[in-house]
Amino acid sequence: MSVAVGPFALSWGHILFFVAYFIALFVGWRVGRRNNVSVEPVLTRMLIVGLIVARAVFVVSYWGEYSADLLGILDLRDGGFSLFGGVAGSLLVAVYYLWRKPAMRIALTSAMSAAVAVWLTSVVVYDTIRASQVLPDQQYQTLAAEPVMLSKFNDKPIVINLWATWCPPCRREMPVFMQAQQQRSDVNFVFINQGEYGYSVANYLQSEQLSLFNMLLDPKQLTMRQLGAQGLPSTLFYTADGVLAHSHMGELSEASLNHALKKIAPR
Repeated sequence: MSVAVGPFALSWGHILFFVAYFIALFVGWRVGRRNNVSVEPVLTRMLIVGLIVARAVFVVSYWGEYSADLLGILDLRDGGFSLFGGVAGSLLVAVYYLWRKPAMRIALTSAMSAAVAVWLTSVVVYDTIRASQVLPDQQYQTLAAEPVMLSKFNDKPIVINLWATWCPPCRREMPVFMQAQQQRSDVNFVFINQGEYGYSVANYLQSEQLSLFNMLLDPKQLTMRQLGAQGLPSTLFYTADGVLAHSHMGELSEASLNHALKKIAPR
């Protein structure tokens, strides 16, 4: 799911995105140098415009969720971006410069082609690896100290949230999950606490007045190691047959959670 970089954890999706971008910069610089042109500023503008348009399209698509919390539009930690919007915004910038600056066409086209080739290859490899991931088969305990296996929940699509009471973004997204669990009976939401014991979790839920079902304990954090999660919160979305369809590292908003749910339980 993610890679630890010093005190930070980055998802593979973010890493692959920036790898593709820096390869585009390198190829654009090498080809542009031979033609005495510089396309690095153009590639940076493509990145910035693409991100802005991607966010705008996503917000418009989920305006019902954002309208009640306008400041949430500026909170990019939820990962709410539209791939279609981002590609469209970047291409508009590229088309403008390809039309107005003929001298940079070769360098800019080469840089874009390299980025697309790297991105598509990495996505295919990543999706192949992800599709091979299945539900953890270890035994957990409920807050009532009852043993349970995750296979108990595979009659429906499953959302697994790895969290801890000391994790601020975990705490912020809990009300979002509580609302989703109450509204989406077609999905099993399972919360696996990492590194803590039942009394700590129970006290926290009671103090915050959180009513969450399927709360499991993993005091040795075995799930994080098994799934390759380097940070909390981490959320995994499995289809009804137990295949990993999507993963998200970091805080989820109502909009980004609803977007991810469409991958396993479209309405």
